[in-house]
Amino acid sequence: MSQKTQEPCKRSWGGHVSGAHFAVACLAALTAWAALGASPGNCLSFDGTNDYVQVADANSLDMTSNYTLECWFKADSFGGTGVLRGLISKYQSASANGYLLRLTGNDLDFDQKTTSGLNLQTGIWYHVAAVNSNGTRSLYLNGVSQSLSGTPLTVQANTNALRLASDYNDRYLAGQLDEVRIWNIARAAADIQNAMCEQLTGSETGLVAYYQFNQSSGTTLTDLTSNHLDGTLTNSPVWTASTAPLPFSTAQDGAWTTAATWAAGQGVPSNAWSRVLVQNAVTLGASQSAIDFSSTAAGSLSIGPGSVLTVTGSLNHLGVASGDTVLLSGAGSAYSLSGTFDYLQLTDPNGATLGADTTVNGNFTITSGNVNLNGKTLTLGSTARLAETGGSCFARAAQSPPRARSTRRATRTSPASASASPARRIWAAPPSRAGTPRIAGARARTAFNAGSTSVLPPTPASTPRLYSTTSMPS
Repeated sequence: MSQKTQEPCKRSWGGHVSGAHFAVACLAALTAWAALGASPGNCLSFDGTNDYVQVADANSLDMTSNYTLECWFKADSFGGTGVLRGLISKYQSASANGYLLRLTGNDLDFDQKTTSGLNLQTGIWYHVAAVNSNGTRSLYLNGVSQSLSGTPLTVQANTNALRLASDYNDRYLAGQLDEVRIWNIARAAADIQNAMCEQLTGSETGLVAYYQFNQSSGTTLTDLTSNHLDGTLTNSPVWTASTAPLPFSTAQDGAWTTAATWAAGQGVPSNAWSRVLVQNAVTLGASQSAIDFSSTAAGSLSIGPGSVLTVTGSLNHLGVASGDTVLLSGAGSAYSLSGTFDYLQLTDPNGATLGADTTVNGNFTITSGNVNLNGKTLTLGSTARLAETGGSCFARAAQSPPRARSTRRATRTSPASASASPARRIWAAPPSRAGTPRIAGARARTAFNAGSTSVLPPTPASTPRLYSTTSMPS
């Protein structure tokens, strides 16, 4: 699976997204590996003949009424209608009656309840989550609930080993397996969706065994939980570079809705719970949603007229953004902004902090939450306006909190100094003060004086200085 490194919870956006609208509701952190465009990790490839991973029996694996089985898989062959191929199974001997998740032709079988008409395809990564909640079975394919039919197995504790890529009576997977998770709780659909395209830490409540498959050699598959239920590779499955969508990652320039734009076997990130890493020039011609959106410096997103990209998680964008509106809204941690935008709107009460110098070529509207300039420069384009209708920009020196001071207007640069840039610069404080944050722009309007910014005194001294631009003239 993809290499995934945990980061403190933060959201950062910097780059270039072009298009009609960009809606963002940030709730969680996108991992640093995505921000850096790190190389994918590994998975295991199985030949369908006799290779599998075996985990020794343990009491913690003997779940009978509440559990969830999850994995990413990519089949090389299904073997025809009714052919069974194991994914996760604790049913290896007659009458053992352990839980199982397996393929049946190009459908799925969970504890002997089966889907119908899935028409799974070879060469495509799928995420499957199978849930037993006090005897009620549910199955989710790529986060979407599927109908099940048949009489479920009465699962019982047993002494059988747990096997991955194998099932009772030598039913072996022909394909690849990644990111296996075994829980002793019945996971909710929303939790499954939220976590399916990202890594876990291994310490999540109810997680019994967790296999990332990121080793590159050896015969041990490491369990990242404190249970240390490591698996043993049997009959030589092969460590293979994974393209499982953790997250969806672009492989070439192209349209969002074109499978060839994304890494091999990933398909298209069409669900609202996708997590996306753009490393190329991508065009979006129809509205889409994702939990996370990130890009490398080489990545860009062009959003077509009337389309909206809604992001409900993290932003970590290092590319380029132009177009109509980037809308930041939600109830998570504060955004960290950097990069270039055409139009930017903040409606998230958690606010935002500039992580680097940021440019908004069009209007920057703040309807909820505050923006901490954080010692950086916010540049507004030659036709831009700053409108604070429900929140404020505030300037905090990078080295220390601002001192109390009397109310005064901030200074502006002279026309001569502004000529180096197409935008006039409007400062949050005199530019001679080292490390002072600043706003630069041609038409930043305030309630006090069009074309300049007023600074209110902090009370007490640790209170941020706020730009009072509570209304904007048309």
